[in-house]
Amino acid sequence: MSEKTNNTDTRCVVLTPKEGVEAACKIVQRLDLKADIEHCPLLAMAELALLHQLRRNDAAWNSAPQPTLLVLINADKLEGLPFLLRALGQYLPDVEISTLKDGQLQSMNDNSHVVDTLEDPPIIHAESVDADELSMLLDGTELGADE
Repeated sequence: MSEKTNNTDTRCVVLTPKEGVEAACKIVQRLDLKADIEHCPLLAMAELALLHQLRRNDAAWNSAPQPTLLVLINADKLEGLPFLLRALGQYLPDVEISTLKDGQLQSMNDNSHVVDTLEDPPIIHAESVDADELSMLLDGTELGADE
């Protein structure tokens, strides 16, 4: 997550265990964020969906909407976290997910490793395709001799 998120206009959802709510409040205050602090992954998902919809509505009036943020603080101890992350990837893929490491927010949405694993695409030399073959490929019909 970039430094642009460290301002008073930023609103996010913080997910932390029940025991860590007080510490999460101090961290949110130190980072100067407006946050909804949740200790249940289901409630965090609901809050993120509402916040995401609010951001989309704001984007209709503004050209540059702010991102929807999820901050995880000691959330690896929570049951259901993998399900939450999977659901976010499926239903709210543009939610930025960050975690607290060494007192700093660090993005978990770094997909640069995916690019490193991609192989060069194979080079395919195709023969030219006439109109009949193209028609058969697209919709399974032949054009016929009169077309």
